[in-house]
Amino acid sequence: MDRLSGLCGNYILKFPKFNEENNAEVWDVTDAFKAEVVNILWEWHLSDVLIQLTKHGHAWEFSDNLINDFEIEREIKVLDVNIEEVVKKLLWLWAIKVFDGWVHDVYIDYADKELENKDAKVSFRFRFKISEKGKLSIFYTIKKKINDEIAQDIRSVYESELKLSNPMLVSDLLGAIWLQETREKIQKRQSLSHGETKFDFNKSHHEAIKDWLEIETSHWERAKWMVDLLGLWGHEIKNVGSRKFYKNYGVEYGNLDKESKLEIPEPIDKYIKKIPK
Repeated sequence: MDRLSGLCGNYILKFPKFNEENNAEVWDVTDAFKAEVVNILWEWHLSDVLIQLTKHGHAWEFSDNLINDFEIEREIKVLDVNIEEVVKKLLWLWAIKVFDGWVHDVYIDYADKELENKDAKVSFRFRFKISEKGKLSIFYTIKKKINDEIAQDIRSVYESELKLSNPMLVSDLLGAIWLQETREKIQKRQSLSHGETKFDFNKSHHEAIKDWLEIETSHWERAKWMVDLLGLWGHEIKNVGSRKFYKNYGVEYGNLDKESKLEIPEPIDKYIKKIPK
């Protein structure tokens, strides 16, 4: 995976404190973690690779993302929101701001999109997060969509986010089992948390896509309650993943060469288009 390895290397070069801040501690692989990985992936050979990497490579650890505490994550997207206005409401309700910066996502799959085309869609994602203060963090997410008859208008997924201390090792290992980059996106993001709910306010680098809010929580009723509390029922609401969300706007997911409406920080914008796809 030349592009992903190139991105990992260049990001770390641009943010040299990454290596100082990400010395992962050695930790054991619990049976609960093994069961969760298998449950999400439903692919034994992939599960074995990830588990052995965790055990012997010390390449990652669980992040402090609220989603890791959810048995099932419930999520919805609220379209065309006034970010400043809704953030102000949440801060008044004692929400806590947990991130402000840029997010660069790279999704990986097999060449024939085997994971994406499963009945229960599975996605692997590398995420580079660059805060306004110039701190780089790199994450790896494994996610599987589930069908919930009770909450059909809410997107339900199993999801775990792992913080990477050795992203090059992870990238090389996944490439060795024939996974490759399939799509990517960049967005400006503000994240707030309130109890068991996380709010991600996003501005896409694509001009056609309006600002949106993603609500992630532990229970489908709580997601709807938050929409009601914030007075957002007048907005269009979607229960789809990012690929279908982009398609809703007629945007090809993965093209970063178009003119961006975002003021992307120089360390990202300077080299990102020079790395081969």
